[in-house]
Amino acid sequence: MYRTIDAKFWTDPKVRQLSTTNKLLFLYFITSPHAHFSGLYYMPNTTISHETGIRLADIAKGLDTLSGAGIVMSDTLSELIWVVNMFEYQSHSIKLLSNIEKHIKDLHNSPLVGGFLERYAELEIPYRPPIAPLCNKEQEQIKEQEKEEDQNKYQEETDSVIDYLNEKASSSFRHSAASRKNIGGRLTESFTADDCKLVIDFKCSEWIGTDFDKYLTPETLFRPSKFENNLNAAKKWDASGRKKPSSNGNGTNRALTRGAEEFADVFEEA
Repeated sequence: MYRTIDAKFWTDPKVRQLSTTNKLLFLYFITSPHAHFSGLYYMPNTTISHETGIRLADIAKGLDTLSGAGIVMSDTLSELIWVVNMFEYQSHSIKLLSNIEKHIKDLHNSPLVGGFLERYAELEIPYRPPIAPLCNKEQEQIKEQEKEEDQNKYQEETDSVIDYLNEKASSSFRHSAASRKNIGGRLTESFTADDCKLVIDFKCSEWIGTDFDKYLTPETLFRPSKFENNLNAAKKWDASGRKKPSSNGNGTNRALTRGAEEFADVFEEA
């Protein structure tokens, strides 16, 4: 299968202002083997991540950016995307219109379908599905249920991280929902159990034996606002040979200073 990309793609003002990752994401939506010529098709974020290597968190941010620019719309509930101008570049033959009618019937009900039909109303595509978007409360309930289901997929890995923390920090956290929550959240963002264990090693080397060893908990180590920074620091520490934390001129462990800065906002976020 081949698709033609207009050379003006790269000089389009809306495209030029996108980040490198979002340009790749937009180009993927146009050239994906799963794409439909209408621009409206089923595309789960997990598939996007697998085929592009873009992390799920960055895909979600990218979709928000592309949607804000009005070039790609997405519906997280039905997992549909709509490359808004894609059909503009296709012939509008009777055969293609008939294909679109059949294609729409095979899609999940979504406000994007109504948006597509409204945009191309002059073509009189002979299909009008009943569009009945869920209320905000129902949408939030479904999102929470899907999030919980995603985290349950990683329960075995999550529990192995809890066990590893207990071993390294001499703690006794249970395999409870509270202990699993932040770890499972990071695993659904394409981080790995090994990433989590590396952060545990790093923070244990810094904090065990200090006033900050009380923060060696699943809740604090894997908080979404701190985890990626901690992981980057842990990777540098690992690459340098896992050296013991050095001290300041007065003999104070530098980890204490970093720990104080890192958790100054713990109770503000709680």
